[in-house]
Amino acid sequence: VAVTRRMTRSAQLVAPSVASLLLVVGTALVLEVSVPLACLFLGVKLANLTPERDEFGPAALRSMEPAIFAAFFVVAGIHLDLGQVIPAGIAALVVIVARAVGKLGSGALATAIAGAPRPVRRLLGSALMPQAGISIGLILLIRNDPSFAGVQKTILAVGLTAVLVNETIGSLLTHHAIRSSGEAGRDRQRLIDFIREDNIVIDPPITEKEEALAVLVALLIATHRLPVSREEVLAAVMAREQELSICLGHGLAVPHAFIEGIDQICGAMIISRRGLLFETPDDEPVSCMILVVTPLRDRERHLEILAALPRAIGVDEAMRSQLYTSRSAAHAYEVLHDHRSEEFNVYLDG
Repeated sequence: VAVTRRMTRSAQLVAPSVASLLLVVGTALVLEVSVPLACLFLGVKLANLTPERDEFGPAALRSMEPAIFAAFFVVAGIHLDLGQVIPAGIAALVVIVARAVGKLGSGALATAIAGAPRPVRRLLGSALMPQAGISIGLILLIRNDPSFAGVQKTILAVGLTAVLVNETIGSLLTHHAIRSSGEAGRDRQRLIDFIREDNIVIDPPITEKEEALAVLVALLIATHRLPVSREEVLAAVMAREQELSICLGHGLAVPHAFIEGIDQICGAMIISRRGLLFETPDDEPVSCMILVVTPLRDRERHLEILAALPRAIGVDEAMRSQLYTSRSAAHAYEVLHDHRSEEFNVYLDG
C-alpha cells in the first residue's frame, strides 16, 4: 500500500492491487495457511488502517468484477450435483431459515447498540440476505479436505442450494431495503456527500474553539488521503477563522479553508450534544461544527456548500434538533442525508 501514496487515479492502482492480492495468496500457500482467511485479513487491514481503502483494491478492480463473479459462479455450478439437491432439501431449508434469523437478529441488535436510526435498524438485516463470495469459496474448499470425503457432495448441495435461494430472494429483499431507506437513485455524487459517517465524531472531550478545530483537522487527515500535513491544514483553517467568524448562528459553525495541492473537497464534523460555549452571533452554544477544506480551483462549489449548510440546518428546526442530539455518527449521517436534504443537497453533474 505504501507505494500507492503518490497515485491519485484508480487506473494507476490496478497493478498494485492485483500484486497485493497475489502476494497474500502466495504467502498463504507457502505457509500452508488458509488463502480465504489471509485475504480476509488483507481486507480488514484496508478497512481499518488504510485511509485510501475506497481507492485501493475495490475501486481499482471494479471493472473486473463481472468477469470475476461470472468465473466464480461457473466454478460453483460445475460442482453442484442436482441429484443431491432434493435429498439435501430439508437441510438446505434449515440453513436458509437459520441464516435469515441470524441476519435479522444480529442486524437489529448491532444497529441498536450502535445507536443507528430506526430505518437502518429495521432494514439492515434484510439488506444483508444475499449470499455468495466467501460462502462459495469455503464450500469449494471442502473438495480438497479428505476429512469430508464421505459427505462432500451433500455439503456442496446444501451450501450451493442455500446460496442459490439467498441470492435470488436476497437480491429482492436488498432492493426493497434500499428503496425503503430512501437510498435508491443516490449513486451520483451530491453537494455534501463529502461528509461521510467516518468523518463524524460525537461529543469529543473539548471546551475551546482551538481544541475543536484541532480535533476536526486530525479527523480530516485520518480519514482522507491528502498530500498535506495536519499542521498545514490547521494553520490555513486558523488563518481563515481570524479573517471571518466561523460561527453562523443556530448552533452551527463552519470552519473552512482553501488548500493548495489537494484534488477534492474534504470535510469532517463534530456534534456536541452539550454545546460548546464559543462566541456566537446569537449567543447560542455551538452544537455542530463542519470543517470544509476545498481545492483552490473549486471556489464556486465551496461557496455553494457554505450557502447550503446554513440554509439546511439553520432553517429546518426539526432537522437541526435531530442532528444536534444525534446519538452516534451513523445517526448524524442519516439525518444530514435524509430526504429533507434533497432540496439543498443537489446532484453534481459537472
